[in-house]
Amino acid sequence: MSIFNYENDSVSDETLLDFIEDRLSPKEKENVKQAIHNSKEVFFNYMAIKEAQFLVQIGSQADVSRQDSILKSIIGPL
Repeated sequence: MSIFNYENDSVSDETLLDFIEDRLSPKEKENVKQAIHNSKEVFFNYMAIKEAQFLVQIGSQADVSRQDSILKSIIGPL
């Protein structure tokens, strides 16, 4: 399974989460690091996931409407 969509160099949110949680091979980690460094879209998605994790750690779980609002701001309308 490839972690990249080579048409636009994007990295899936699942792969970014695996990267954050250190569940990738060394080669995959390096590829994700490069994508974060080279792509504004990937960087912003990475930061959004990190922010969501931080907010969950410091507070209570967001309600469903707040989760939907956050997702829409990241990936657009569902």
